[in-house]
Amino acid sequence: MRKTELEKKILVLEKEVESLKLYIEQQDKNFYALATKVHEMEKKNKQDYFG
Repeated sequence: MRKTELEKKILVLEKEVESLKLYIEQQDKNFYALATKVHEMEKKNKQDYFG
């Protein structure tokens, strides 16, 4: 393989890695939001149950 072919492949891989990083960050935010909501619901259920 010539150097330019490798450089092109490296650029493609770098873009894919960046895209995956953004996807993971978004999933992290989604998980945090969901965990927060579950925590709030559990707190409300305890309040409803124990008064």
